[in-house]
Amino acid sequence: MANPWKRTLIALHFNYKRNRFNTKKGHKLEESGLKNHPPFRTIEGYPDRIDSTAIIVRLLDGLGYRFYWASEGLSLEDCSYKITPEAKSTGQIIEHIWGLVNWMCIYLLGEESTRPSAYEEMRISILENIKRIRDRFNVMDSSDLEKLEIEK
Repeated sequence: MANPWKRTLIALHFNYKRNRFNTKKGHKLEESGLKNHPPFRTIEGYPDRIDSTAIIVRLLDGLGYRFYWASEGLSLEDCSYKITPEAKSTGQIIEHIWGLVNWMCIYLLGEESTRPSAYEEMRISILENIKRIRDRFNVMDSSDLEKLEIEK
C-alpha cells in the first residue's frame, strides 16, 4: 500500500509544477486582462538590500508565491481530502493558514478581517493579507523591527 503522505506531496508537487509553468516568462498580467489577479502569481527579483526586514520580505514573497500555486485550481473534492480520517482536510488547513495570516494583520496592521465562507474568497484573502504584511515589513528598517514585541 502506498504511503498516503507521499501521494499528497506528489499531488501538491504536480499541481505546483503544472501551474507554475502555465505562463511564459516575463508574461505581463496587464496585457492578459488579469489586472485584478490576486498577488504572488509571480515572484519579484532579488532585494536591493540585505538586512533583517529584507529577509522577512523575501520569506513572505516565497510564502505567497508557493501558496498561490499550491492552492490554484483546487476543487471542492481537493479541499475535503484528508490524508487520514484523524487529519485535517486540505480546506481545514487553508482555514488555519487564514487564521494565522489574520492574526499577523491584527498584530502588524491593527486590522481584523471577517472570515470568508467560500474557498476562493478565503484564498484571495490570504494572498492579499500576505501582500499587506509584506508591504508593511518592506517599509520598516532594522530598528523598527527591533521595536516589535509579540503580545501574548
